Amino acid sequence: MKKRLQGFIAGVLIGVTLTSGTVFAKQIKETAVIFYNNIKISLNGQEIRPKDANGNYVEPFIIDGTTYLPVRAVANALDINVKWDNKTNTVLLSNQKSENVATGFDSTSTANEISVVNEYYWETDYGNYIAIIIKNNSAYTFSPRIQISFKDNSGKIVGAKNQSENAFGPGSEIAFVFNNDEPFEKYEYTITANEEKYYEDCVSKLEFTHSITNEKVILQVKNNGKKPAKFVKYTILFKYRGKVVDYDWGYCTDDDYEIKAGMMEINEVSAVYKEKFDSVEIYLTGRSNR
Repeated sequence: MKKRLQGFIAGVLIGVTLTSGTVFAKQIKETAVIFYNNIKISLNGQEIRPKDANGNYVEPFIIDGTTYLPVRAVANALDINVKWDNKTNTVLLSNQKSENVATGFDSTSTANEISVVNEYYWETDYGNYIAIIIKNNSAYTFSPRIQISFKDNSGKIVGAKNQSENAFGPGSEIAFVFNNDEPFEKYEYTITANEEKYYEDCVSKLEFTHSITNEKVILQVKNNGKKPAKFVKYTILFKYRGKVVDYDWGYCTDDDYEIKAGMMEINEVSAVYKEKFDSVEIYLTGRSNR
């Protein structure tokens, strides 16, 4: 099958060829003829199914006899850290141990590259809840922290909470859920980014699927990386007609609190307060040792 694309080919790709050539930079638009031929990638006999940062399948293709593979999928398979520097249009490849040192991590500028994807509010008989979904748009793996305060009509603080997570990798999204016992009229929060000194991202190497049956969620998580994924935590938002009505969280791990390389763990999850739901949003966190 052949597809013709006009303009710049979006995405970061790595070319594999048996011939050598000169690499040079250019900022022009070109017309390219792309061949898709169901190309597969295999590493040491194990097939790699390449995906982008959002978990979508990315098919390798051929241009003028050169095969192009998604750099993120290949780097993950080889246990190489890959980042994208939007300011300089640079693909950053490094080993996991030196990723932040090599690229100059800065807490303030990294925090500015955290975006709030969504905010949800819901009430139950047991409290008033806020879920804040954030995305890491930076080139770094770091530890995010959210500090939130709840206020009444007069501006008086009626509650305060904070949460943090380890090893928040580039392109990942996570959910922070806060419960305040007292009703509140408004809330304020700050998000900070702290350098990750001890762990590396493992979520980018996790593949998960879920199904809804008998008012439960069956969650399956597979570790496609080469290292154990430790303390893999799920946060599930239960939604009904587009609105969050409940949530739950827990760990999807074995008895060692990890998912071994190449292994899969399965969990059965129900809404905490048994609220009726018709869809879910699932977010994972976890870490691997450096």
